[in-house]
Amino acid sequence: RGLARARAGLVFMLGLPGSAYLYQGQELGLEEVLDLPAESRQDPAFRRTHGAEGFRDGCRVPIPWTRDGASFGFSPSGASWLPMPAHWGDVSVEAQTGDPGSTLELTRRLLRLRRAEPALGDGDHGGTQHAIRDHVARLIDLDHCAVRHVGARHLGDRLVSFTRLEAGFVL
Repeated sequence: RGLARARAGLVFMLGLPGSAYLYQGQELGLEEVLDLPAESRQDPAFRRTHGAEGFRDGCRVPIPWTRDGASFGFSPSGASWLPMPAHWGDVSVEAQTGDPGSTLELTRRLLRLRRAEPALGDGDHGGTQHAIRDHVARLIDLDHCAVRHVGARHLGDRLVSFTRLEAGFVL
C-alpha cells in the first residue's frame, strides 16, 4: 500500500506545472529505513541527544545500484556509511531497469512526458488542461485540481478528488 501511494504521489507531482524535485531513492520507491541499529547511526543530533532526536539517517541510506553485494553496488569495497536492508537488491537500479512495471521505469516515463509538455515546466499554464497520458494527475486550471484515476484496469475512469485551490494552498 505504501509503494502504491508513493507511485501515485510521483505521478501527481510530476503532472503538475512548475518545478519538481525527486529525492534520493524516490525514483526507486525506496522506503525510509526505520530499524537502523543505534551503533550505526550517523546523525549528529541522534548522538548529541543520546537517541532522543535525530532520525534523519533512515532517508540517507545509500541507493542500491546492483542486485548483489554488501552495498548493492554503492561502493567497490562493499562499505557503506549506513547498513542497507537485505531486500534492497530486489529494488535496485539493476533490478528495475527495463521492467515496465517498476517505479524506476515509471519515473523515467513520467520525466520523458514532462519534458515533452512545455506547460509542465516553465511554459504557459494559463487555463489549459494537462494530463500525463493515461495516469492519475490532471490539472484543470490554476484554480482547480482534479485527481482522476484513469486507465487502470481495476478502477477504470473514476474521479478520485476535486478541489478548489485556495491562495497559498500546498499540495
